[in-house]
Amino acid sequence: MITIILFVPVRYEVRVSNSKFRLKVSWLFLRFRRGDRPRSPEIGSGKKDSGDDVVQENTGDRGRSPLQGVVGDLFKAIRPISKLLLRTLKTLKPNVLRIRAVIGLNNPAETGWLLGILGIISGMLDISMDIKGDFENEIFEYDIYARDAIMLWSLLAPALMFCLSKPGRTLIKKYIFKKDGKNEPAVKPNVRGTASEC
Repeated sequence: MITIILFVPVRYEVRVSNSKFRLKVSWLFLRFRRGDRPRSPEIGSGKKDSGDDVVQENTGDRGRSPLQGVVGDLFKAIRPISKLLLRTLKTLKPNVLRIRAVIGLNNPAETGWLLGILGIISGMLDISMDIKGDFENEIFEYDIYARDAIMLWSLLAPALMFCLSKPGRTLIKKYIFKKDGKNEPAVKPNVRGTASEC
């Protein structure tokens, strides 16, 4: 049963556009479908945050922030973390990925600049992009299609290698199991009474 779960691929198919979203997932005899539901073509039409729920920072504590310690530990483990992210992204990259879009900004120069940047990104990531520019109108229309099959083992293997590495074990012990040598209680010395106390 474990072999089936780890090595039988999960096949998926995704299509996203301005007005539609479709998702198909299949594993063994199980099928899941969702989509063909209209979406709002407007982008950023929600209400703006009034700022009533903004939490002000507590400037009273000028000591060392706990975030600094986390950043320091992550910096020490930057090499295994980068390997984990690269292997995970390589696994999650769809075998079939097609992107079609029409982009137009207020300024035609900015539109050309954006098309050049996207062309460089598509070449670096080896992604099929068919992006056209509209230099007269402000528009953003897109259609993204992705299809692939992923095995659970291909996602667990990089995570397992990270957990077995020395920086990974240190992070897991410190932040998941909360085991740190500094938090261990100190051993009380065995003090014997002097001759005057007897």
